[in-house]
Amino acid sequence: MVMKLTDSELGRALLSLRGYQWLRGIHHDPYALLLRAESDDPAQLGRLLRERGRLHRSDTGTWVTADHATASRLLADPRFVLRRPPAGPATGTGDVMPWEEATLSDLLPLDEARLTTDRARCRRLGATAARIAADGPVATRLADLAGARAEQVRSTGHFDLRADYALPYAVEAACALLGLPAGQCSLFGAFSPAVLLDATVVPPRLPEARALIASTAELTALWPRLAPSLSKTVPEDEAPDLFLLTAVLLVPAVVHLVCEAVAALSHDPGQAGLLRDDPVLAAPAVEETLRHAPPARLFTLHATGPERVADVDLPAGAEVAVVVAAAHRDPSWCPDPDRFDLTRNERHLALPPDLPLGALAPLLRVCATAAVAALAAGLLPLRAVGPPVRRLRAPVTRSVLRFPVAPC
Repeated sequence: MVMKLTDSELGRALLSLRGYQWLRGIHHDPYALLLRAESDDPAQLGRLLRERGRLHRSDTGTWVTADHATASRLLADPRFVLRRPPAGPATGTGDVMPWEEATLSDLLPLDEARLTTDRARCRRLGATAARIAADGPVATRLADLAGARAEQVRSTGHFDLRADYALPYAVEAACALLGLPAGQCSLFGAFSPAVLLDATVVPPRLPEARALIASTAELTALWPRLAPSLSKTVPEDEAPDLFLLTAVLLVPAVVHLVCEAVAALSHDPGQAGLLRDDPVLAAPAVEETLRHAPPARLFTLHATGPERVADVDLPAGAEVAVVVAAAHRDPSWCPDPDRFDLTRNERHLALPPDLPLGALAPLLRVCATAAVAALAAGLLPLRAVGPPVRRLRAPVTRSVLRFPVAPC
């Protein structure tokens, strides 16, 4: 439940939390630097994280891993959950520091947006998502939508990959997957869900925080009006969760994968040529993008009890950041990890099956594959007219705001 605060109170709490993270980064703590989202080379931060051991305690108080084996174990362990456990009774007589007054879960609608959905429910949602994705007509519909969008931008010369192709396609695809008439989910595109995913670890600015709270409330209110149109393949008790997660996670993740795949391919004409010559490689391209630039670079978990991980004793309630983007570049697991390679077959950690993003994995894969295949069929290779412009304070998503491209 979001705390009801005035603008002054909310702004002070957000600024205090942000200031604490900023100060930790001054001392060159790599996780704090990641949260500051200042580095032009996120791969370098991953290397610095791994140098600190399989699991280490950041100056921020969070335990951090960039080790692939440790990350894999934590993401699969049901004793580590998304929802922060309730705080115990206060101890001691010292003053409470400003950043201890409230957590981001208290200030922002993370529960309401289903970002803290428990593991068992995520597995059930994942089974429903798999049934929807396996429907042959759905895949055909997505291919048609992506093809139509690709045709629209084909003759325009320069265009913005995100605004003109990836985002409108992702919104249309979300409606198609849920069985909703096109145009009924315009809020999917207007809402700024990528900011909310980043806000699980970094306080947004006050105007963004207010917009997130209002947009989540609007999405929640929109759901009952759309419910009668929802596909009958979605169980009634799962429909609200699937609807909200589609808006909050699926749409921005599809946009992310399309933009990141094109960004990687624009730097490697050989790989782009392989995909152009064989659009069937669109599915491997999506998988390699999930490894190379995952839509969520890290997941934050909480220990439900005392646990021993990687020879470290964690107390109950310990916060653990699993930095999957860095774990994917662990050279002990993946050879030549910085290279984008369509022929890889390593199993990545980008879509843990019993976390919310992983519950959407079947839908995400079929949507993103259709979008990349449509580009491969008629537009690749694309030339980046300029580097992708990324959102500030986006350490989880590194979400793209603008990406000007043109056919070569």
